[in-house]
Amino acid sequence: MSDLNQGPEYGQKPSGAPNALAGATLFAMTRYVESPCAENAMLVARHLECAAEQEHDARLADLCFALALRWRGHIMRQLSGELMMERH
Repeated sequence: MSDLNQGPEYGQKPSGAPNALAGATLFAMTRYVESPCAENAMLVARHLECAAEQEHDARLADLCFALALRWRGHIMRQLSGELMMERH
């Protein structure tokens, strides 16, 4: 697993023990609250996607995947807003 201060590189998925992944996901969410930007939201989405892939409980995996999709939707809205601001 990558250093918590750096996060995984784009295109890489976080990995590790479930407790470490849960902790890293919570850390990523905290980073987003402290600095709401598309990059930090993507970090949360990638961690949730990894959790969904590693989860053995189908209901929890579905929940993680659904939450990752919501974070990705938020990223798209945020990027759209940034593009609109650049045009004005």
